[in-house]
Amino acid sequence: MMIKMMDKAGYDRPYAAALTASTAIVGPIIPPSIIMIIYALADDNVSVGALFVAGLIPGLLIAAAMCVVNGYISKKRNYRGDGQMPTGPEILKTTWQALPAILLPVLILGGMRAGWFTPTEASVVAVFYALVCGKYIYRTLEWKAVPDILSRSALLTASALLIIGMSASFAWILTIEGVPQTMANWISSIHLNAWTFLIVINVFLLLFGIFIEPLPGVMVLVPILAPVAAKIGVDPIHLPWWSSLTSPWA
Repeated sequence: MMIKMMDKAGYDRPYAAALTASTAIVGPIIPPSIIMIIYALADDNVSVGALFVAGLIPGLLIAAAMCVVNGYISKKRNYRGDGQMPTGPEILKTTWQALPAILLPVLILGGMRAGWFTPTEASVVAVFYALVCGKYIYRTLEWKAVPDILSRSALLTASALLIIGMSASFAWILTIEGVPQTMANWISSIHLNAWTFLIVINVFLLLFGIFIEPLPGVMVLVPILAPVAAKIGVDPIHLPWWSSLTSPWA
Protein backbone atom coordinates (compact mmCIF):
# COMPACT_ATOMS: atom_id res chain seq x y z
CA MET A 1 0.00 0.00 0.00
CA MET A 2 2.78 2.45 0.90
CA ILE A 3 4.79 1.68 -2.23
CA LYS A 4 1.72 2.21 -4.41
CA MET A 5 1.01 5.59 -2.80
CA MET A 6 4.63 6.75 -3.18
CA ASP A 7 4.67 5.53 -6.78
CA LYS A 8 1.65 7.70 -7.54
CA ALA A 9 3.31 10.62 -5.76
CA GLY A 10 6.34 10.47 -8.06
CA TYR A 11 8.81 8.42 -6.04
CA ASP A 12 10.98 5.89 -7.87
CA ARG A 13 9.67 2.39 -7.18
CA PRO A 14 13.06 0.99 -6.06
CA TYR A 15 13.43 3.84 -3.57
CA ALA A 16 9.83 3.43 -2.40
CA ALA A 17 10.45 -0.28 -1.79
CA ALA A 18 13.72 0.40 0.06
CA LEU A 19 12.08 3.09 2.19
CA THR A 20 9.19 0.79 3.12
CA ALA A 21 11.54 -2.06 4.05
CA SER A 22 13.79 0.21 6.10
CA THR A 23 10.99 1.85 8.08
CA ALA A 24 9.48 -1.56 8.87
CA ILE A 25 12.08 -2.05 11.62
CA VAL A 26 10.47 0.70 13.72
CA GLY A 27 7.26 -1.31 14.24
CA PRO A 28 8.74 -4.01 16.49
CA ILE A 29 10.64 -1.40 18.53
CA ILE A 30 8.02 1.30 19.23
CA PRO A 31 5.45 0.25 21.87
CA PRO A 32 2.96 -1.29 21.88
CA SER A 33 5.02 -3.92 20.06
CA ILE A 34 3.56 -7.40 19.61
CA ILE A 35 7.03 -8.85 19.11
CA MET A 36 8.14 -7.51 22.50
CA ILE A 37 5.09 -9.06 24.19
CA ILE A 38 5.84 -12.46 22.65
CA TYR A 39 9.50 -12.07 23.60
CA ALA A 40 8.54 -11.44 27.23
CA LEU A 41 6.43 -14.61 27.17
CA ALA A 42 9.43 -16.58 25.91
CA ASP A 43 11.94 -15.13 28.39
CA ASP A 44 11.00 -14.93 32.06
CA ASN A 45 13.91 -12.60 32.80
CA VAL A 46 12.28 -9.58 31.13
CA SER A 47 8.94 -7.81 31.48
CA VAL A 48 6.72 -6.29 28.83
CA GLY A 49 6.82 -2.87 30.49
CA ALA A 50 10.62 -2.83 30.63
CA LEU A 51 10.86 -3.83 26.97
CA PHE A 52 8.41 -1.10 25.96
CA VAL A 53 10.34 1.58 27.83
CA ALA A 54 13.66 0.32 26.47
CA GLY A 55 12.39 0.45 22.89
CA LEU A 56 10.77 3.89 23.02
CA ILE A 57 13.84 6.13 22.77
CA PRO A 58 15.75 3.94 20.24
CA GLY A 59 12.61 3.73 18.11
CA LEU A 60 12.14 7.50 18.13
CA LEU A 61 15.82 8.08 17.33
CA ILE A 62 15.68 5.62 14.42
CA ALA A 63 12.50 7.27 13.10
CA ALA A 64 14.06 10.74 13.39
CA ALA A 65 17.22 9.60 11.59
CA MET A 66 15.16 8.08 8.78
CA CYS A 67 13.16 11.31 8.44
CA VAL A 68 16.40 13.28 8.06
CA VAL A 69 17.82 10.89 5.45
CA ASN A 70 14.55 10.68 3.54
CA GLY A 71 14.18 14.46 3.59
CA TYR A 72 17.69 14.90 2.19
CA ILE A 73 17.18 12.31 -0.57
CA SER A 74 13.72 13.65 -1.44
CA LYS A 75 15.09 17.16 -1.78
CA LYS A 76 18.07 15.95 -3.83
CA ARG A 77 15.87 13.91 -6.20
CA ASN A 78 13.05 16.45 -6.24
CA TYR A 79 10.44 14.16 -4.68
CA ARG A 80 7.65 16.60 -3.90
CA GLY A 81 4.58 14.38 -3.67
CA ASP A 82 1.29 14.95 -5.43
CA GLY A 83 -0.35 17.31 -2.96
CA GLN A 84 0.09 20.78 -1.54
CA MET A 85 1.78 21.42 1.78
CA PRO A 86 -0.91 21.83 4.46
CA THR A 87 -1.20 25.13 6.23
CA GLY A 88 -0.52 25.63 9.91
CA PRO A 89 -4.21 25.57 10.91
CA GLU A 90 -4.76 22.41 8.84
CA ILE A 91 -1.84 20.71 10.60
CA LEU A 92 -3.23 21.67 14.01
CA LYS A 93 -6.71 20.47 13.05
CA THR A 94 -5.41 17.12 11.78
CA THR A 95 -3.26 16.67 14.88
CA TRP A 96 -6.24 17.40 17.12
CA GLN A 97 -8.36 14.87 15.22
CA ALA A 98 -5.64 12.23 15.49
CA LEU A 99 -4.97 12.89 19.17
CA PRO A 100 -7.35 10.20 20.55
CA ALA A 101 -5.67 7.52 18.42
CA ILE A 102 -2.18 8.79 19.29
CA LEU A 103 -2.98 8.55 23.00
CA LEU A 104 -3.60 4.79 22.82
CA PRO A 105 0.11 3.79 23.13
CA VAL A 106 0.50 6.45 25.84
CA LEU A 107 -2.40 4.93 27.77
CA ILE A 108 -1.00 1.40 27.48
CA LEU A 109 2.60 2.25 28.35
CA GLY A 110 1.79 4.89 30.97
CA GLY A 111 -0.79 2.69 32.68
CA MET A 112 1.62 -0.23 33.00
CA ARG A 113 4.51 1.90 34.24
CA ALA A 114 2.24 3.67 36.74
CA GLY A 115 1.02 0.32 38.06
CA TRP A 116 -2.62 0.91 37.11
CA PHE A 117 -2.89 -2.40 35.28
CA THR A 118 -0.85 -5.39 34.13
CA PRO A 119 0.04 -6.01 30.45
CA THR A 120 -2.94 -8.38 30.15
CA GLU A 121 -5.28 -5.80 31.67
CA ALA A 122 -3.73 -3.15 29.42
CA SER A 123 -4.86 -5.11 26.35
CA VAL A 124 -8.45 -5.08 27.66
CA VAL A 125 -8.28 -1.35 28.37
CA ALA A 126 -6.87 -0.76 24.88
CA VAL A 127 -9.72 -2.72 23.25
CA PHE A 128 -12.42 -0.76 25.06
CA TYR A 129 -10.61 2.53 24.44
CA ALA A 130 -10.40 1.75 20.71
CA LEU A 131 -14.08 0.76 20.73
CA VAL A 132 -15.10 4.07 22.30
CA CYS A 133 -12.89 6.06 19.91
CA GLY A 134 -14.16 4.24 16.83
CA LYS A 135 -17.82 4.47 17.80
CA TYR A 136 -18.23 7.82 19.53
CA ILE A 137 -15.23 9.98 18.54
CA TYR A 138 -14.43 9.04 14.93
CA ARG A 139 -17.88 7.47 14.32
CA THR A 140 -16.49 5.00 11.78
CA LEU A 141 -17.39 1.85 13.73
CA GLU A 142 -20.86 0.35 13.51
CA TRP A 143 -22.26 -2.10 16.05
CA LYS A 144 -23.10 -4.60 13.32
CA ALA A 145 -19.39 -4.88 12.49
CA VAL A 146 -18.43 -5.89 16.06
CA PRO A 147 -19.35 -9.64 15.74
CA ASP A 148 -17.18 -9.96 12.63
CA ILE A 149 -14.32 -8.16 14.38
CA LEU A 150 -14.63 -10.47 17.40
CA SER A 151 -14.64 -13.60 15.23
CA ARG A 152 -11.56 -12.52 13.30
CA SER A 153 -9.81 -11.60 16.54
CA ALA A 154 -10.65 -15.03 17.96
CA LEU A 155 -9.15 -16.75 14.92
CA LEU A 156 -5.97 -14.68 15.11
CA THR A 157 -5.67 -15.30 18.84
CA ALA A 158 -6.16 -19.04 18.39
CA SER A 159 -3.48 -19.11 15.69
CA ALA A 160 -1.06 -17.24 17.94
CA LEU A 161 -1.77 -19.57 20.86
CA LEU A 162 -1.14 -22.64 18.69
CA ILE A 163 2.20 -21.17 17.64
CA ILE A 164 3.07 -20.31 21.25
CA GLY A 165 2.09 -23.78 22.45
CA MET A 166 4.17 -25.62 19.87
CA SER A 167 7.09 -23.24 20.31
CA ALA A 168 6.98 -23.68 24.09
CA SER A 169 7.12 -27.45 23.61
CA PHE A 170 10.08 -27.09 21.27
CA ALA A 171 11.81 -24.78 23.74
CA TRP A 172 11.28 -27.36 26.50
CA ILE A 173 12.88 -30.05 24.34
CA LEU A 174 15.86 -27.78 23.64
CA THR A 175 16.27 -27.10 27.34
CA ILE A 176 16.10 -30.79 28.25
CA GLU A 177 18.68 -31.60 25.58
CA GLY A 178 20.96 -28.81 26.82
CA VAL A 179 21.13 -26.93 23.51
CA PRO A 180 21.35 -23.42 25.08
CA GLN A 181 24.12 -24.53 27.40
CA THR A 182 26.01 -26.18 24.54
CA MET A 183 25.75 -23.03 22.42
CA ALA A 184 26.80 -20.86 25.35
CA ASN A 185 29.87 -23.01 25.97
CA TRP A 186 30.76 -22.97 22.26
CA ILE A 187 30.45 -19.19 21.99
CA SER A 188 32.47 -18.78 25.17
CA SER A 189 35.17 -20.98 23.71
CA ILE A 190 35.61 -18.72 20.67
CA HIS A 191 35.75 -15.65 22.94
CA LEU A 192 33.11 -13.44 21.29
CA ASN A 193 32.52 -10.14 23.04
CA ALA A 194 29.04 -8.68 23.43
CA TRP A 195 29.19 -6.41 20.36
CA THR A 196 30.54 -9.12 18.09
CA PHE A 197 27.85 -11.49 19.34
CA LEU A 198 25.10 -8.96 18.57
CA ILE A 199 26.44 -8.44 15.04
CA VAL A 200 26.55 -12.19 14.46
CA ILE A 201 22.99 -12.49 15.78
CA ASN A 202 21.80 -9.82 13.34
CA VAL A 203 23.37 -11.63 10.39
CA PHE A 204 21.82 -14.89 11.55
CA LEU A 205 18.38 -13.29 11.98
CA LEU A 206 18.68 -11.70 8.56
CA LEU A 207 18.94 -15.18 7.04
CA PHE A 208 16.51 -16.82 9.46
CA GLY A 209 13.85 -14.14 8.97
CA ILE A 210 13.71 -14.72 5.22
CA PHE A 211 12.14 -18.13 5.77
CA ILE A 212 10.39 -17.94 9.16
CA GLU A 213 7.66 -15.57 10.38
CA PRO A 214 8.63 -13.31 13.31
CA LEU A 215 6.28 -14.70 15.99
CA PRO A 216 7.25 -18.38 15.72
CA GLY A 217 10.84 -17.28 15.17
CA VAL A 218 10.86 -15.45 18.49
CA MET A 219 9.36 -18.40 20.33
CA VAL A 220 11.90 -20.81 18.83
CA LEU A 221 15.08 -18.73 19.06
CA VAL A 222 14.69 -16.83 22.33
CA PRO A 223 15.18 -19.92 24.56
CA ILE A 224 18.41 -20.59 22.66
CA LEU A 225 19.85 -17.10 22.24
CA ALA A 226 18.80 -15.41 25.50
CA PRO A 227 20.84 -17.66 27.84
CA VAL A 228 23.85 -17.36 25.56
CA ALA A 229 23.54 -13.57 25.48
CA ALA A 230 23.23 -13.41 29.26
CA LYS A 231 26.35 -15.53 29.72
CA ILE A 232 28.54 -13.20 27.66
CA GLY A 233 27.19 -10.06 29.31
CA VAL A 234 24.41 -8.81 27.00
CA ASP A 235 21.62 -7.17 28.97
CA PRO A 236 18.35 -9.15 28.57
CA ILE A 237 16.51 -5.88 27.89
CA HIS A 238 19.07 -4.83 25.29
CA LEU A 239 18.99 -8.01 23.20
CA PRO A 240 15.36 -7.91 21.87
CA TRP A 241 15.26 -4.42 20.35
CA TRP A 242 18.82 -4.72 19.00
CA SER A 243 17.82 -7.96 17.26
CA SER A 244 14.71 -6.21 15.86
CA LEU A 245 16.94 -4.03 13.66
CA THR A 246 17.21 -6.79 11.07
CA SER A 247 14.61 -5.85 8.44
CA PRO A 248 13.35 -9.28 7.26
CA TRP A 249 13.20 -10.38 10.90
CA ALA A 250 11.00 -7.34 11.65
